[in-house]
Amino acid sequence: MTDLHNSATFQNRFNQAQRFIAPTMRQAGLDLSKMRALEIGCGEGAKVCALAPLFQTYVGIDLDRHELAIGQANVEAHGIQNAELRLQAANDLPQLLAQESFDVIFLYAVIEHLTIEERLNTLKLCWEALPPHGLLYIGEAPNRIAPIDYHSSKMPYYNLLPRELAIKLVDRSGHEKWRQRVWAQETTELGLYRNGQHVGFEDFDLGLIPMDQFERHLIVDNWSEAMMNLYPLRWFEPRNLEDFEFFVASGTSEHPIPQMFGRYWIEGILAKTPAAKPLPRVRFLELSGVDQKRIHRDRLGVPIHGVHFNSTARVTVPPEVRELSLGISEKSYGGFQLLWGDEVLGHYAVEDIRAANLGIWTLQSWKTVRLPQSGEARPVEVIIRPTEGSWVGLCPPFTR
Repeated sequence: MTDLHNSATFQNRFNQAQRFIAPTMRQAGLDLSKMRALEIGCGEGAKVCALAPLFQTYVGIDLDRHELAIGQANVEAHGIQNAELRLQAANDLPQLLAQESFDVIFLYAVIEHLTIEERLNTLKLCWEALPPHGLLYIGEAPNRIAPIDYHSSKMPYYNLLPRELAIKLVDRSGHEKWRQRVWAQETTELGLYRNGQHVGFEDFDLGLIPMDQFERHLIVDNWSEAMMNLYPLRWFEPRNLEDFEFFVASGTSEHPIPQMFGRYWIEGILAKTPAAKPLPRVRFLELSGVDQKRIHRDRLGVPIHGVHFNSTARVTVPPEVRELSLGISEKSYGGFQLLWGDEVLGHYAVEDIRAANLGIWTLQSWKTVRLPQSGEARPVEVIIRPTEGSWVGLCPPFTR
């Protein structure tokens, strides 16, 4: 058991937590070293080993005795001294939160495995238990509005089906292990939940915070550089943001759906005390100057704009934005300059940008660039110019 921490699955999850989740936590801007953290559903302890060093105390709970034993061995193998793993079921959560206080609670890859009643109760319970300075981390929850169920059945629009129809179509899935796990439960309906049913903004609206208040509590979301490298852009995510704006403009929705719910993987940090102002809006930009014949789609359906070293790509940036996020494809090589009008903002090597995602998702790699403050109240043209001998495949860029 002492060699389990060297398994490929554990190492991959540990690397993801260390490289992406840890810096996302630091973005909260609080002194984590004085905080107590609780992870619900800690499993084999990958996040425990990666995140516990950030905190004063880290408690992980899980109802699977076997996985918890593996997790304990992994914690010991990594020399983690401030973590405690406990065998506790969901029914024990109210008593635990009543007896102990935690500053940060992690619900990572958990709520999609709960029934509707369970997930609403869990969200409410965790939120009410947090102190005024507390944080709730929601992670890796698959989004109900996605056109493909990447998480479970692997079928298109399956997560949008009525429950009765979803049950009848279980055997149509090509994901054999998922089918077997669903059928192994007491009922097929429970099997669907225990093996992953997608989550939507409605769950959070009912169990956590009304949507008209949600963005005041959201202090870090899944559009950051770390999250873009952990979860590459999918073709429907920019469209989701457009839909959210249309719902408000058309009167379909009184309040905009928070942009965190525009991505396939729902992830972010919610602060118990609302922030002074919400996060800046994500705006996708049109790339110009690119030969239409050089545009192709990657395996996630994202249009990739190929730019050769003897050409340039341009985007027009509104004067008020402060950040530009650029994604490059796996076939990119060499480097590029970024120009703000006539000013060179920087030189970027493809390999340096690609190194940010640990090779976990080489399909896309993302870099967020801080933009200068424009002294003029008019849009500024940003130029992407590949260096000699380079080729860069650009994803649709966005600003905040």
